Amino acid sequence: MRRKSFIQLLVENEEAPIRIDDYIEKWHNSADVYIPLSEFLGMTEQEYAGYVEGTTTLGEIVHQRRLLRERYVVGLLFDENRNYVTLIRKTHHEWQKGSLNGPGGHIEEMETPEEAMIREFKEETGLEVTIWEEVVVIYNYSQYWEVTFFRAFGDVTKVTSMTDEEVQIHSAGSLPSNVIPNLRWIIPLALDETGTVRPIRIEDRGGN
Repeated sequence: MRRKSFIQLLVENEEAPIRIDDYIEKWHNSADVYIPLSEFLGMTEQEYAGYVEGTTTLGEIVHQRRLLRERYVVGLLFDENRNYVTLIRKTHHEWQKGSLNGPGGHIEEMETPEEAMIREFKEETGLEVTIWEEVVVIYNYSQYWEVTFFRAFGDVTKVTSMTDEEVQIHSAGSLPSNVIPNLRWIIPLALDETGTVRPIRIEDRGGN
């Protein structure tokens, strides 16, 4: 069974079951010493850097983890001329089954949204795209979820279906009727170059 990290233990308990200094001592004295300390503690590199620099507290990291139990990414790859966009026909999750959405998925523990986006896009389309820009973040803290939408530009003709969810290329200016509703405004926003400061954060107050 995989060992629970220090941050996992804090998220699952109101009080720390062990002091962080004692946990670090375990790292020094275990076979896991080859693992980066940030990973051993269960922090992302950004979280660990903030903790070491004193700009982020353990309480803030844990609070954010408790708020966001479900974190997702969605990626929109456009061709260089911004005419076409890569979408995927969803077969999982009843609420979007049969609809078109951007490739993406769940952010794994200790992944940043960008790291998750690179991994998910390659897993679903076979294409490794390493430069993604955040466009909009939609969140619902009362229901513990957050979705980050990204944009990127590249050769859309190189994508292929890697799973049972079919990858498709569509006109960015004339989306099909079965596209996920919020993509009808997120795609134009992703293509907007009028000086909009991204990412835009939007709170979802509905049920999904």
